[in-house]
Amino acid sequence: ANQARNWQAVCCYFAMAMTKVGRGFQSRVDKLNAFVGKSAVGRYFKLDARNSCFTRELRAGTATFLTMAYILAVNASILTDSGGPCTVADCTPTCSDSSVAASLCQGRSANGTLLSLV
Repeated sequence: ANQARNWQAVCCYFAMAMTKVGRGFQSRVDKLNAFVGKSAVGRYFKLDARNSCFTRELRAGTATFLTMAYILAVNASILTDSGGPCTVADCTPTCSDSSVAASLCQGRSANGTLLSLV
């Protein structure tokens, strides 16, 4: 029973210590977000106007980068395993040949904006 009480005291102390660490960490994050939000970078990207913060954008950028890095690596592996040739030479003649009309190398984006090769 005494050993269980000691274990309970240790767990309680650990929980209180982690709560204190969490509050200290959160206050530092809040200070960082406030500092960056008021800086030239924060004003340029309109973090406050868009109801965002530096750390949220940092997490989003990191997630996007890691996702794209994964996709590039895996997509190359999938194309290699498919057995079909995939070279740049297969893709470029249509849009790089000067005798091809530019209208053949145009498309529309999801919102309807005309896209063309320059």
